Amino acid sequence: PLRALAYCAQVMVGLWRRNGAPAFQTALNYASPPLSHGLRDLDHLAVLLGAKLLGADAVVSRLLAVFGVDAYLAGGAGEDEAAAACAVEALTLVVRLATEVPPPAGEHV
Repeated sequence: PLRALAYCAQVMVGLWRRNGAPAFQTALNYASPPLSHGLRDLDHLAVLLGAKLLGADAVVSRLLAVFGVDAYLAGGAGEDEAAAACAVEALTLVVRLATEVPPPAGEHV
């Protein structure tokens, strides 16, 4: 699931521009309703389950590695615009996943 999420984010920021319209259409279908309910949303759920089983630290570090931004966020990539765009997408995904987590059992919203 992380590779599919990373691919979609990379296409949306323009890293796969040379692949043309098919790459963009694939990412658009993956991320837009109604197909996103059976594609991206299930990948979000799989990542959340992985975070529950493996721990959030392991999943976030793996997510940053799959997005290819771990070196950029550590300060070793310089002024790479592509890495910066991917870092924004990766951190947006982390925030999105963190806000989708249901409250612990017994707590009322």
